[in-house]
Amino acid sequence: MKIRKVVILTVIIIAIYYIIGGLVPFMFHPKAEVSEAGKKAVSIVKSPEEYKDSNQKATILETSTDALDARLQIIDEAKESIILSTFDIRPGKSAEDVFSCLLEAAERGVKIEIIVDGMSVLTHMKNDSMFYAVGMNENVVIRTYNKPNVLKPWTWNGRMHDKYIIVDDRVLLVGGRNTFDYFLGTYNIKNLSYDREFLLYDNNKNKREEGTAIAQMEAYYEKIKQLDTVKVVYKELPFFVSEKEVEQEKTRLKERYQEIKTEKKELFTEEGSYKQKTVSVGRTVLLTNPTNILTKKPVLYYDLIAMIGARKEEAYIHTPYAVFSDDMKEQLTAVCTGDKPVKMQVNSIAVGDNVMASSDYLLRRKEILETGVLLYEFQGAHSSHGKSLYIDDTVSVIGSFNFDMRSAYLDTETMFVIEGKEFTNQLKKNIQVMEEQSIRVTKENKYEEQDKVAMAELPKKTAILYRITSILFQCIRYLI
Repeated sequence: MKIRKVVILTVIIIAIYYIIGGLVPFMFHPKAEVSEAGKKAVSIVKSPEEYKDSNQKATILETSTDALDARLQIIDEAKESIILSTFDIRPGKSAEDVFSCLLEAAERGVKIEIIVDGMSVLTHMKNDSMFYAVGMNENVVIRTYNKPNVLKPWTWNGRMHDKYIIVDDRVLLVGGRNTFDYFLGTYNIKNLSYDREFLLYDNNKNKREEGTAIAQMEAYYEKIKQLDTVKVVYKELPFFVSEKEVEQEKTRLKERYQEIKTEKKELFTEEGSYKQKTVSVGRTVLLTNPTNILTKKPVLYYDLIAMIGARKEEAYIHTPYAVFSDDMKEQLTAVCTGDKPVKMQVNSIAVGDNVMASSDYLLRRKEILETGVLLYEFQGAHSSHGKSLYIDDTVSVIGSFNFDMRSAYLDTETMFVIEGKEFTNQLKKNIQVMEEQSIRVTKENKYEEQDKVAMAELPKKTAILYRITSILFQCIRYLI
């Protein structure tokens, strides 16, 4: 009996340790102030400039096909360096395409650095031989941000949510897509996410200029890379992965590279280059969260709110999820007053792919409406994962930030502010296409009457589940 009591007591103590360690450090939300970068972004909103013959040219990547093709193009044309940061990589066809091009680039001497969120390395990349086949190349370094420690539960929720690629100090790709089939290509068309990125090309023939988009992104990457929580992985084989497996994987990736060059040969011509689709843009500002792994000040959220507050005519927020703390609601409410509309488009509960966020939205949608935003619910064929906003006719913001508490307080996040009427017009058109597949939610928390858009239906069992989880998840909603 004594042994049994000791065992029970031990289990209870361990459970308390993990509950406290995994939850308490993230329960309390600090406030923030607008950052210096945020102030620059606000000045762009207030005083847009005329610009001619800009060295920076950009385009939006709206489809999963364009997103994969652009990656293959810019990796294939790399001559000196590639930096790839992503929240999640999962083995699959699109990841194989990307890694086959990365391996080929490394073998022709391009220096490659890859950084992935630690939880994703642990749960999805694991010990797949593809990552050793590329990572063990002398020109490649794969790093992980905050690989969770099973004995330290406070390490489980500090995530790196950044997604960007830098090639040769000349090309920058930033947005919300992760590196697997749900986001890239059309290998899994039945289970695909809508998303959004931008690709920027710096046409400066001389040295990259300080303060450009690429210079800002590289400085941020160097800051992340130097963190104590960032470690090198996939350089040494574990005993259960053989050299023969890795060599076979290298051969397979090389064969796949040759297939890509044949299947998509039009991509690797001047006529098929992404450069043909870019338009001139003006000033750019990188907005970021703090980079520590515990609760963060919501600096990026405050920066975005300040920009919205500086609008002359309108602002439009496109976010997959909307989960607000009291302070977040207060900040948004403060800038939604007056006759200058702030629209927000989110996934309907039936379309959304995040059970926790959808559950919270079901319970708290009325609170979102009370901020004064004009709320639209997307009813499309797939879930939307894009994170962007435009302000007036001249300012676009695209990146990894969701309007939820996880992006505000827990994750590293990046959002780029881009000045340019033609570029912003691209974004507005893309968002408008999605609004045409959306239904407005009125101030009375009811759907606006209309006959143009069919409402996506939530299966009855899922609807019942969400009513239960919407209550259960309230005790941990600060992690959503």
